[in-house]
Amino acid sequence: MSKSLPDRPNLDHVKNEAKALLKAYKDGDPGVCETLRHLARLRDTSDKEILAANVSLQEVQHALACQYGFKSWKALVNIVAEGTEFAEHVQEAFEVFTSKGPEHNSTGSSWDQRRKDEWRKLLQSGDDGFRAMMKLARSDNGRARNAAAVFFGLSDDKRATEELRTLLLRDPAATVRSRAVRFYAARIHPAKSGDRLLRIHEAADTIPEGVEAILPLVRDDNVKVRMDVIAILSAYARLGDARIVEALHQALDDPLHKVRHAAARVLGVPCPRCSESSQAGK
Repeated sequence: MSKSLPDRPNLDHVKNEAKALLKAYKDGDPGVCETLRHLARLRDTSDKEILAANVSLQEVQHALACQYGFKSWKALVNIVAEGTEFAEHVQEAFEVFTSKGPEHNSTGSSWDQRRKDEWRKLLQSGDDGFRAMMKLARSDNGRARNAAAVFFGLSDDKRATEELRTLLLRDPAATVRSRAVRFYAARIHPAKSGDRLLRIHEAADTIPEGVEAILPLVRDDNVKVRMDVIAILSAYARLGDARIVEALHQALDDPLHKVRHAAARVLGVPCPRCSESSQAGK
């Protein structure tokens, strides 16, 4: 009977498992026979015949690998070692982005530099770095998710846009949503020049695919997110897209004056609050 590796297999665990099977075999334990039947020469033999055979550690390792669904012990070890290394990769990133120090929020501090170095390393790690940050994007820790939003904003991987859209735009933390919406907008914005984040307010000649994911955030609980969305939509307002115009008109009913004022300015219409104040002053 075959069996599956645990979610986070450990190399020492499988090595010790093979040694334990060998000891059990030498002790005459028939429980090892199921594993040893994965060896071609013992496949159709009885428990008694298996326990009387001369089986080496290498054969036990090979039988165990086959039971786990691998062709060889080397193949099993390589996969487990890769999984262990990846888990350590994720843990290191998590600790860097979530640990606190006396200057952990200070730009230019040693903590700030540590985070920048970790982002750089992850971006250079290819698929491993991307998968590690996918793990952090699904973490219960807001700092980890915030770091993931930054990573996806900087990444050249096409999958990053989808991670921002489907996960981080809906994040429970407003700081993560705010960061995610700006990076997402930068990734889909059709402007061709300038830094990603700086170009999102540039007037565009076309409506980017995926802009519909931003529109509901014009009603977000956080005022900064709402202001971010209005600023982003300003790049497309003159194109007359009904969805964008409707979203901006929704913002004209916002409970905060500065949000209504920003939306009115983008639409090129009088601010409802300013107009009311003007009429009241007459």
